[in-house]
Amino acid sequence: MTVVLVLMLIFQSSSSPRIDKATQAQVVKSQTKRDNAPPRVNSEPQTDVDTRRAEALALPTKTAMNPWDKAFAPETWSNWALVFVGITASLIAFWTLATIQQQTTALMNADRPLLLIMWENFVHLNPKAPGGILSHCFNWRFKNTGKSPAFIQAVSCRFVPVEKMGDLSKNPRYIVVDDVRDEMEPLLPGEISEQLSAVIESGYSFEELESKHRGRECSLYAYGFVRYKDFHGRGHETRFGVVYGSRPTPQRAYDRFKLAGPAAYNRYT
Repeated sequence: MTVVLVLMLIFQSSSSPRIDKATQAQVVKSQTKRDNAPPRVNSEPQTDVDTRRAEALALPTKTAMNPWDKAFAPETWSNWALVFVGITASLIAFWTLATIQQQTTALMNADRPLLLIMWENFVHLNPKAPGGILSHCFNWRFKNTGKSPAFIQAVSCRFVPVEKMGDLSKNPRYIVVDDVRDEMEPLLPGEISEQLSAVIESGYSFEELESKHRGRECSLYAYGFVRYKDFHGRGHETRFGVVYGSRPTPQRAYDRFKLAGPAAYNRYT
């Protein structure tokens, strides 16, 4: 009996560890399945706040763009193309307008009047000198060498003795200007104006001045202008300045006027 009890105790002690190990292996296997299992999905319905929060978290983060990069971004290229086309069209329009204006001005100048000065090549005696006292006188006219009528506006002329040509001022000084708009008819192409005269501005007698200019003590200088308009209403002016070249004794073949003086005395506009 005693032997039987001992055997039973030995059998129970040897079988207990095997049961514990099997149980432990089953527990470990169950824990591993729980760890590898996918997360449980919350079956509770989401609210609007949760939805907006999820969408916000899902949106990519936007970085600030440089204004210049934005202005020249690919989506703006069509706009820049339109700007370029507009600028090009404007430049072409301005160029065309300038060309037309140049052509119009050229045509107007080709058909404009042009007045040239004509003068007697020797000094005349002034037949209108008061009291029969003779004085030197410069006679002149002007001719329309252009292709259209000239509407005369004003004329002026002076005849003065000068000691040296260098004494002339840089710009001419006209003392008396005659308004002839109501006195002169339009000068047609090829026509010559009536004769105009300018008496010498001198305190010397006729004989004294003759002696001085022929003795090279002074020169006799005549200068003036004629102003006129064309049929377009544009104003023009012809200026002239001439000096009398004389010999010690009067010689018609050599005594004559010739252009002289600063550039402002002789010009055409």
